[in-house]
Amino acid sequence: MNLDKLILDALKESIGDDKYQELLKSLNTDMFGTKAATIFEAQLETAKALNLGGIQYDNVYYVDCYDQAGNLKWSDEAHNIVVDVGLVHTLDVVLYSTAKTTTWYLGLTTGTPSFIFSDTMASGLPTEYQDYSNATRYALDFSPGASADAPGGSLAANQVSYTIDSPGGTVGGAFICDSNTKGNTSGLLYGGAAFTGGDKSVSTNDTLNVNVTVNATSS
Repeated sequence: MNLDKLILDALKESIGDDKYQELLKSLNTDMFGTKAATIFEAQLETAKALNLGGIQYDNVYYVDCYDQAGNLKWSDEAHNIVVDVGLVHTLDVVLYSTAKTTTWYLGLTTGTPSFIFSDTMASGLPTEYQDYSNATRYALDFSPGASADAPGGSLAANQVSYTIDSPGGTVGGAFICDSNTKGNTSGLLYGGAAFTGGDKSVSTNDTLNVNVTVNATSS
């Protein structure tokens, strides 16, 4: 049995035959249809129907900017959405047999980004801020998850430190993806967010420290 039919069968079992037939009609395919868009929608509907125990993700970027003398210029945070392709990847890794992404990378955006759930690396990724000393996007090294006070858990990544190059500019948000190449728009986008306080100014030799925490709660 191929993956496409496994996904559609899981969807049918989870939402019931009537709703399943209505969904297939709206997607304009039959029960063995294999159009990429149909399978993607089926994966999303399966995730919603199964609900993974009511799990909700709240990924937070905590950002501190210091000038070259070590003085704190500003602090902000950004609350990440996990885009559709990121949710499908999570579903495939947890409940199917897709290999996990071994390394995730952190990118910055210029201006205030407006991430929506349909965004991908190829479509919808805001303009990337690239004027920092590292030749590539920084890798995120996540520690194992731990239980939280409320039902759920969290895990944190190593602090990522950017040294801003000339001419400085504006930083407005951050994103997580599986490609380390600056400016690259291929690969998998996990999610992203705008800073809560809007656009922030950075200058040459500023240091931008970013800490990422991924929280998961269950209802």
